Amino acid sequence: AANAAVTVTQGALDRLNRDQLQGVIAHEFSHILNGDMRLNLQLMGWVFGLFVIALVGRTIIRVSPRNRRAGGFAVLGLAVMVLGYIGLLAGRILQAAVSRQRERLADASGVQFTRNPQGLRDALVKIAAHPEGSRLVAADAEQAAHMFFAEGLARIFATHPPILERIRELDPHFDPAELSRVAAEPDEAPAADELVSRPAAEAARSAFTGSPLAPAGAATAAPSPGLAPAELTAQLIVTQVGRPDTEHLLHAQAVRIALPETLRQFTESSGGAQALVLALLLSSEPAIRERQQALLAKSLSPSSLAVIERAIPIAQGLAPMLRLPALQQLFPALRRCNPAQRRALAQLASDLIHADARIDAFEFCLAKLLETLLNDELEARVPHGTVSLEDAQNEISVLFATLAQLGAQDERAARMAYEAGMSTVLPMRRPAYSAIEDWPRRLSDALPRLEQLHPFAKKVVIEGLLPPLLPTVS
Repeated sequence: AANAAVTVTQGALDRLNRDQLQGVIAHEFSHILNGDMRLNLQLMGWVFGLFVIALVGRTIIRVSPRNRRAGGFAVLGLAVMVLGYIGLLAGRILQAAVSRQRERLADASGVQFTRNPQGLRDALVKIAAHPEGSRLVAADAEQAAHMFFAEGLARIFATHPPILERIRELDPHFDPAELSRVAAEPDEAPAADELVSRPAAEAARSAFTGSPLAPAGAATAAPSPGLAPAELTAQLIVTQVGRPDTEHLLHAQAVRIALPETLRQFTESSGGAQALVLALLLSSEPAIRERQQALLAKSLSPSSLAVIERAIPIAQGLAPMLRLPALQQLFPALRRCNPAQRRALAQLASDLIHADARIDAFEFCLAKLLETLLNDELEARVPHGTVSLEDAQNEISVLFATLAQLGAQDERAARMAYEAGMSTVLPMRRPAYSAIEDWPRRLSDALPRLEQLHPFAKKVVIEGLLPPLLPTVS
């Protein structure tokens, strides 16, 4: 579900450290990946439907006439009410049983995401040690009990396995005596859990923006060792896919800190988010910028144009490495746009991109991100494709040829990069290299097929892409 959301309670933010929160969020991501969101909503609908049957029976009893001749209505109402409550009881039992199994699966999948069972284990221990556990105080909490991370209600029909049982599945050597020790420990302050110290983080921001943040004459803080660029190898990159470590977290935090504070005002409303997206697409060349601004003037109101004018300095000040992260910060606000606004934004973005009759790599990536983001018909997809490398060799050739010609200085270098990558993916037989004139259209046509590749085939493609790209990123 591309539009799924994870809600984090204030108690979790206040009492869990970074590793523990990662474990909790990975657990919830597993629910989304495994299709539990849809199943949970169906369970809620079934249980509510059974409850409605019981309510219908109660209503029949209440409105039936108070005389002997109306006794049949009362009996009918009583029968319907009893059947409804029996069904409700059975539905709650089924809801709880299914939910308990999905929780165990989400625990296991969450550990696969983080590669750190200790984080999820410690989060469960902290919940078990807390006097109130994970109790959620809300009038309608029971209706969504199966959607919580831990048992949110004190009910006999538990939607989660016993928390000590979940802990032992993650840590067979768990000692229950640890609960009393954890309960006596003070909660960790969120500020004490930062991975990057403030001076090192500001130095990292300077590395992105190209200008130090320290006052004039002040010494520039040395970056944290974890932020120093490591020597990249194809094997190193492949082994790190899906396995974030501390260095990745350091980099992610540095990116967040490097984003300007003024960006936040454009993430708070759909109008501001749309304005910054359009500002990111404005060209630095005066002639092209003039054509783009004419397009904006035809389509937008003066107030919208004024918001874009305020967004232009922020868009122009973003380092190239920060443009896509900045766009990602706008996604929640953009999702609040109605379908008509989404279509209008997509069309206007396309017009700005084509104003100069050519598309660069950034514009292509931004357009694809918007296409995915603004598509209101996105559904949960089968996580594993079945297409083999041989069946998709033409699409793979388009991908490799496009990246080779975009990253190489001349055709000879592009051909060498293409052959270096394709020889890894299709060593026996592969299409010959040829420059692609209309690469945006060809690559757009190839991406859906590439998305359906078998997971092992995707791994091989990633390995093949790295040798020609490494000279560019190192």
